[in-house]
Amino acid sequence: MRSLRQRLRAVLPAFALACCSLLAPTADAQQPAATLTLTSDQPTIIYMAPLPPRPRAAPVTASMFNQRVLRLFNFEERDVNPEDVPLNWFRAQHLPPDRPRLGFPAFNRAVFDEQIAASGTTSVKLPTRGGSTSLRLAAGAILVFPDAQYRVTANVRTAGLRAARAVLRATMLDEAKVPITSTEVFSDPTITDNAWTPISIDLPGGIPSARFLQLELLLLQPDQLVKLTTGAPRTTNSSAQDIDGAAYFDDVAVLQLPRVSITTEAPGNIFLRPSTPAIILDVRDLSGQELIAVLDVTDLDDRTVQSKRVVIPRGGSKLRTTLDIKQLGWFRVTLRVLSPDEKTSTGPTLATTSLLIIEGPAGEAQGSTLVSPLRPFALIATGLPEPTIAQLPAIAQAVGVPRLTVGLGPGTQARSPTLQPTIEALLAALAVHPAELTIAIEKLPQSITDRLRTQTPSVLALGSVDRADWESDLAAWIGGLGHRVNSWQAGPVLSEAPLNHAAVPGQLLNVIKGLSRVSPGPRVSLPWRADSAWPDFQAAPPPAAAVTLPASFHLEAIAEMLATAAPQARAGTELTYVIEPLDRARFSRRDVIDHWLTRAVETWAQSHRADRALPIARVALWPGLRTSADGLLRPDPLLGPLSTLARMTEGMLAVSPVQAAPGVRGYVLAPEAGSAIGSLNIGAGTMIVWATGELGPTANLTGYFGGGTLSITDPFGNQTSLNANPKSGQHTIAVGTTPSFIQGVDPSLVRFLADIRVNPSFVPAGVGSHDCELILTNPWTTRVSGEITLQVPDSHTGLRRDPTWAISPSAPIPFTMPADGSTRIPFNVLFAAAEEAGIKNIALVVRLAADRAYPPMRLIEPFTVGLEDLDLTVTAQNAPTAEGPDVVLTTTVANTGRLTRTLQLTSLAPGIATQTQPIVDLGPGESAVRRFILRDAAKPLTGRRVRILLVELEGSERMTKYAQVP
Repeated sequence: MRSLRQRLRAVLPAFALACCSLLAPTADAQQPAATLTLTSDQPTIIYMAPLPPRPRAAPVTASMFNQRVLRLFNFEERDVNPEDVPLNWFRAQHLPPDRPRLGFPAFNRAVFDEQIAASGTTSVKLPTRGGSTSLRLAAGAILVFPDAQYRVTANVRTAGLRAARAVLRATMLDEAKVPITSTEVFSDPTITDNAWTPISIDLPGGIPSARFLQLELLLLQPDQLVKLTTGAPRTTNSSAQDIDGAAYFDDVAVLQLPRVSITTEAPGNIFLRPSTPAIILDVRDLSGQELIAVLDVTDLDDRTVQSKRVVIPRGGSKLRTTLDIKQLGWFRVTLRVLSPDEKTSTGPTLATTSLLIIEGPAGEAQGSTLVSPLRPFALIATGLPEPTIAQLPAIAQAVGVPRLTVGLGPGTQARSPTLQPTIEALLAALAVHPAELTIAIEKLPQSITDRLRTQTPSVLALGSVDRADWESDLAAWIGGLGHRVNSWQAGPVLSEAPLNHAAVPGQLLNVIKGLSRVSPGPRVSLPWRADSAWPDFQAAPPPAAAVTLPASFHLEAIAEMLATAAPQARAGTELTYVIEPLDRARFSRRDVIDHWLTRAVETWAQSHRADRALPIARVALWPGLRTSADGLLRPDPLLGPLSTLARMTEGMLAVSPVQAAPGVRGYVLAPEAGSAIGSLNIGAGTMIVWATGELGPTANLTGYFGGGTLSITDPFGNQTSLNANPKSGQHTIAVGTTPSFIQGVDPSLVRFLADIRVNPSFVPAGVGSHDCELILTNPWTTRVSGEITLQVPDSHTGLRRDPTWAISPSAPIPFTMPADGSTRIPFNVLFAAAEEAGIKNIALVVRLAADRAYPPMRLIEPFTVGLEDLDLTVTAQNAPTAEGPDVVLTTTVANTGRLTRTLQLTSLAPGIATQTQPIVDLGPGESAVRRFILRDAAKPLTGRRVRILLVELEGSERMTKYAQVP
């Protein structure tokens, strides 16, 4: 018979564990009168007098989810747990050989902390002295339903951390308590600087093998954070680690949530006006409660546009509901679930999706199979799950693009021994929604790479191998689709690295020959980068090329890039420019749209010019679609701007840049002759304009754009109307950094006014008469006539009304021009001795008769007065303080010519004695600074202008500049 000591050792640990398991998770547990302590030698029962009750822990929330708390760890168990870690939790540190865990040194020991707590009196502290720290819940401590969905919440606080972060981890375990890798989730790495912050993570539901839930509280150093985000280890950099600090956790709760999904019946969640967006809610709940689903709809800028409540019957249901969204655009829909008695609770977000509501293609373009150079846009999709690929033709047609490139990545091909099933479904969809299809073979299937014994899955790698070794495998893989698909891309849709210049031409030719055996007349596209030089293809250029414009590619470099690629296009290569968006994780949605759309417009305009200076190119959007965790397609916000750009530019050519205002960039579009709207001119044009940001985020564009009402369209298709000023006949358009489309423009009138210029544009300074001319160009296809009156503006300097120069003739000057012709109108400018150098304006009153009689138009045309090889700048400031009493004039003279100059500067201030200073032998490329000190001049000269005269001592040149005294 065993001794009493042996029996106690066998029974008491199990008894203690059972008691503590019952007591610990309960927030309202009372203080016990005794506690059981297990030592290494023998059990000892110690009697303790009842203690005053500790403060109770605050509830997790006051919502319905109180009833859904599966487990709550508030760590208020010091009265029943003498250990220094919570019951059923252990320190998962480096413990070889049983538990090797590099980066988690054993000296980092998680403990209870009774000084800091989010609720009650106790939390757990994860300190660090270098390296990471872990506190993990024992496997099997929390049972779960396989079909349920769970959320884990916690309060976290960090102290003294700079590089390390606090992280909450959770994963499902199977019946053998082995982690199910696909269910592992981590919270965002958190640092709070001594403030309590709530964090949460959601675990996927519907995992048949799930039996248990395991939690882990973590303090992770940078090397472990890299593993967390990339899955790849990194050599520890001790200098980047924290060697002192801690993370605190409290109120760790596991909640059972309803399983919720949001779907729509529209492919890609894209709705075309006037259809009403409708969503389908699928709610499954094991609690048996009646629920209220709250749908919150926010726009691109996260502003709430609608909030709607839907009653969900007990146990859940599948419901269809419509949304009342007035505007076009991209919207996010989130679903919260409340109990019926909750009126204002925010509740957790259980599901989310995104919608795109757009105008859609014009009536003639809907369902159109037309593929022409004037419909150049393409949609690129890659990395999508196989079941979603068949939706792409309907999505491309909804957006209004006639071209579609589908990238088949390694995930798709790994599951399919041939392309047959995936492409068959895609081809069937194309029969209903026609589009020009290109299949991008991003990587070769494993069967071919194994046969070739190569680790390179690139299609171009085939070109370096004897075709006899892979032609049969390629034919089997394509699966007989070659006779229906003849457009292929040999590589990824987005080129990430330059290719080998020397090898590419031969490789590509060999691949084309191999594909010709299974695909008659294949059109093979080559991926390339805009920042890489083109290889020498000599007599065998590629049929097509997909040129990636990296996100870092500057807007101003696009025209040069297109000109560099022009020889390839003229040699027969069809170019598609794939514009890479900005990183959505680092930039706002607005920034991403502004960046992509301005580059798309620039690429389109430079390659669709009316003068045909460059071959026409295509513009492609990548990526336009994304998938959520449930594998459903979600529209990228950029799909809206792509659709609007395609609709606004169809049948149009860029006829001239917008030159009407500083800080504004854009293009004037007109219908191509012979297009459906080509015979219309008045009001048939469009302008695409945006603010460059040089003068701020907004700018005003004022001018004569047409006699009627203009329609301003944003990138998603929302329209507003703008009438002309009834007195001046001009329109004033507020322009932002996001491009706008201005319809109703008279393109010939805009071009005529934009092309008026003064010649020469630079007039020498000094007293005397100067002969100039006004150049006019006729953009109409008929003869035009009219008259122009030239005037000096009432206030050409903006500071005085009495002009010191004159223009002749002052009477109206008649003109006439043949179709596509031009004329020159001579005039004379006379300056006074004190005329200031700088930009001058000539006021024009234009009366024009072209395709119709235009009302009188008042314009301002600039020209510059100065010296071509000398530049003078003048500033005035008070000294020695901002109030004076002196005024200091600082002048800088720069010699931009080729001759050495000897000059003299003279200050001329009213009521102040004249001063002069020489500048001797100022050489080419040199500059000189001279200062004039006007004693006791601050008070009498406040707000007045001081004149500086520059005279060449060995010549006749002279120039005047003014500076205003503050």
